[in-house]
Amino acid sequence: MEDVERVRDAAMLLPPADWWRQARLAEAVKPSAEQMTALDKLQSEQGDEISRLQRDLGVAERDLRNALDMEKPSAEDIMSAGQRLRVLRDDLFARQLKYLAAQRALLSRAQWEALQDAIREQRRERLRDTNFGGRGGRGGYPRGGRRPGGW
Repeated sequence: MEDVERVRDAAMLLPPADWWRQARLAEAVKPSAEQMTALDKLQSEQGDEISRLQRDLGVAERDLRNALDMEKPSAEDIMSAGQRLRVLRDDLFARQLKYLAAQRALLSRAQWEALQDAIREQRRERLRDTNFGGRGGRGGYPRGGRRPGGW
């Protein structure tokens, strides 16, 4: 379980694939024209491979589910499907880290911190909008509705 949490925490560091094209994030970071050109180049070099790995990961997850759902699955089938999934996750994460490192190298420390702050704020807003943050959003009582117990 700790491994899953570490991967999730590391994934939180990953900015959206084209963050410099998102007005709110770009406004916070203020990348120069040269930086944007370099970021576009990085995305064209890395983006296709990352997308392919993400698609392959979905297939590998489905294959593992299928192996588990068989009438009489063999341990070998399950282990093989799980191993493929693990390798793809590792490959994807390594590619994402390479992409992240290249992006970080292009940005000043202030720009990087501005990007991280803007991403955290977006995530906080998303949580608030989906009611994970407490009030409002989906999952609440309908307007005028009653809470259990009638109060």
